Amino acid sequence: MIWRELGPDIGKAVLTRNLFGMASYSEGAKIASMQELASELRSKGNLKSEVGQATIQAAQAARIMQQVLELAGSTEREAINQALKKVNIPYGDPNLYLARAEGLAFGEDRMPKDSTSMMVHKVFLSIPAMSGPAVRSTKSREHGVWVPAFAGTTC
Repeated sequence: MIWRELGPDIGKAVLTRNLFGMASYSEGAKIASMQELASELRSKGNLKSEVGQATIQAAQAARIMQQVLELAGSTEREAINQALKKVNIPYGDPNLYLARAEGLAFGEDRMPKDSTSMMVHKVFLSIPAMSGPAVRSTKSREHGVWVPAFAGTTC
């Protein structure tokens, strides 16, 4: 999916071989809201390209802004800033499209409280100079997506 979105020229220049990581959307993710959104977009979206990272992230951003405006009750800058700090889209909410086990919420600095929404599709690393446990990927049993893990740990 990343290769298709970047295209072959950019993909060859920026992607390393056998390392695809940090993705926020996977066609195989077992997350109902993500799959329902992707399905609806494919059937009704009149899209010129396939559903991918940017599509899902844009939809999530739209839902965040919807909640911000509803909480703010105004389009005034300060009301919006304060409302962003109150955004809370819990895991399992039909408006949470990203894979975030802790849901999606923002802190006082208006940054996401949790930045672990990324899924690792495939990771094949061999880093002999690295000290400590080897990095590998493992499939999350609950969500059906690949997540980073360290040797000796499970998801």
